[in-house]
Amino acid sequence: MTHRPRHAGTAAAALGFAITAAVATLGGAAFCMPACAQPAVTTYHNDASRTGWNPAETALTVASVGGLHLQHSVVLDEQVDAQPLYVTHQTISGQGAHEVVYVATEANTVYAVDAATGAILLSRSLGGAVPASTTPGRCNNNAPVLGIQSTPAIDVSSGTMWVISYTFESNHPVYRLHALDLSSLADKMPSRVVTASATLADGSAHVFDAFASRQRSALLFENGNIYAGFASFCDIRADLSRGWVLGWNAATLAPLPANELTNKVVGAPHNFYLSSVWMSGDGLAASGPGGAIFFTTGNADPSGTTFNNTTNLAESYVKLSSDLSTVLGHFTPSDESALDKTDEDFGSGGSTLLPTAVAHGAALAVAAGKDGNMFLMNTASLGGYHPGGANNVIATSNIGPCWCGPSYFTGADGRGRVVSSGASDVMVWKLNDYGLLAAASAP
Repeated sequence: MTHRPRHAGTAAAALGFAITAAVATLGGAAFCMPACAQPAVTTYHNDASRTGWNPAETALTVASVGGLHLQHSVVLDEQVDAQPLYVTHQTISGQGAHEVVYVATEANTVYAVDAATGAILLSRSLGGAVPASTTPGRCNNNAPVLGIQSTPAIDVSSGTMWVISYTFESNHPVYRLHALDLSSLADKMPSRVVTASATLADGSAHVFDAFASRQRSALLFENGNIYAGFASFCDIRADLSRGWVLGWNAATLAPLPANELTNKVVGAPHNFYLSSVWMSGDGLAASGPGGAIFFTTGNADPSGTTFNNTTNLAESYVKLSSDLSTVLGHFTPSDESALDKTDEDFGSGGSTLLPTAVAHGAALAVAAGKDGNMFLMNTASLGGYHPGGANNVIATSNIGPCWCGPSYFTGADGRGRVVSSGASDVMVWKLNDYGLLAAASAP
């Protein structure tokens, strides 16, 4: 799991608002000020399917984009790696109703910002962040401190935002799940320290290690639960770090009885495990209430010999039951061994679940990774693993190396489009009646 190089964070970060005469955009959200109502953006990429699509958008058009300009710049206390979220007509304690942008920083600070004025309405520290110098191998793919690394999740109906902080407590890193009140940013209940244990292939126990685990992927609120994926820090301490998917009851923060440890191998040739769940900050995806959870995983031991359908789902697209007890299916590229050997994570990219209407009711998904292959899959039968053979997927398209997440929208002709952003190119792919992709010259 090697990340793209990035510049170290500065002492403060600026949050920018770009607007046209009537439209403001921020972190993928588009909203009118105040001429028209826009839906809230409560999760990464707009919805649990991670489409990134706002079908109600009318003001932000190809013609209006050229008129975007910076309206407000808000100084924050540290780098922002989480997508800002947006809630309309949100009541703030003692301040009335506002259009509010919620922003979380690597200093473990959560802000509520007035979308119309750029004024900070509320701010709340969730505790001292973890110095990057204390991470495994001093991993430098982050800010000088690590705090809130993932995009939170919001439920407007209950007025709750769930966020995972990374705090330095008694010289040890600790992950805490918080349920914050949108009106005050106060904890609705005591935060929950993240803990977990799973059984390895030899029957021994493996305990979650906050020191060696990075919570980068966006949180998912679905099925009355909060779900989170965990990865490594720069693939350092791969002897300790393994991929996890954990879940909690959203109302109580009680951990779910089951969890998913993606790599249960014992005795890897290089003492190297991983199979991380990171997706460059993209989120676990869900197919709807009661449905499955989907995610991609990264590389495992560089020998290329440790993949196993039961004990190590490295370099895979995984379908997991909503209670996290059962792997319901997976697709693993036929060159999985080579991907492991060359650190070409399939799991560097997230995935998008497509609306079932686009291909005669078939439930399709797209996902891509570092080697540039974007796979179109049927989630009812993902394709499994066929080493050295053909990939049992619907289609494969080359989009360039992907530290990215695909998007989806329906064009004016009623046809679905997948938007990919591998390498330095943004490409639009048009779906036909059979769910096959073809490069589209225009939206």
